[in-house]
Amino acid sequence: RAVPPHPATRGRDEGWATVTHLVPPAVTPSAPAAAAATEPVDPDGLTGLGLTPRLLGTDFAARARTQGTFAALVVSLTETLPPAPTAPTGAGDVLVVLGPGAEALTAARTLATSLRLDPAAVQWATRGELAGLTPHDVRVPTAAIAAERRAQARGAGVPTVVALDVPLRDAGSPWVAQVLEALAPTAVWGVLDATRKPADLAGWVRALPRVDAVVVTETESSADPAALLDGLTVPVAVVDGARATPHRWAALLCERSAGRS
Repeated sequence: RAVPPHPATRGRDEGWATVTHLVPPAVTPSAPAAAAATEPVDPDGLTGLGLTPRLLGTDFAARARTQGTFAALVVSLTETLPPAPTAPTGAGDVLVVLGPGAEALTAARTLATSLRLDPAAVQWATRGELAGLTPHDVRVPTAAIAAERRAQARGAGVPTVVALDVPLRDAGSPWVAQVLEALAPTAVWGVLDATRKPADLAGWVRALPRVDAVVVTETESSADPAALLDGLTVPVAVVDGARATPHRWAALLCERSAGRS
């Protein structure tokens, strides 16, 4: 059921900022980020934030000298990163947001808000102790109930968002595969906390039965927020509440690098 858009918020209880630029095709950096991005930035500082030579490309240093670091980084990331997808918005579509515990539910509710859906209507697929985070009518404890909810979603006039609890150790669980199959989702997005080890995150993504894109959170708390990019086999859809365009990544990384100097 659709509701009026909620104002963008940012708080510790939500885990990450409300997605305000998910559907539009481009993201304009915030004023502070844009200002920081125009300052001279040491490329070595960008490497320290997790950008690898493969992501920067062989011509990055030359571009940075002639065009500036921000513009050079936008070009490099445009060339090396896959385009950020947008969430499905059609009637009857199902977006599954999977991740460890409450991270998945928080991300799914935030995405639902960005799609002008009621976050309280997000379906919660879990069989663990966290089932009590939602009312009974939106819990999905079994594949059979997941199939029922998929049938209901087909007749809905809006997209349906489902949060699926998948701890890092359970990516290959038969239960996860069965629930995903029953939901027959239009898109499956995983939630990656940038403070975790990139190798652990990449391994989790590879072990999942399906993942089409990922949502990256907590980059402000990570020493090297771009480190997970090089090992990913799927595109990043959202980073810290904004569509993960090369401009968004460049603004984020240049701002962080300038803050270190």
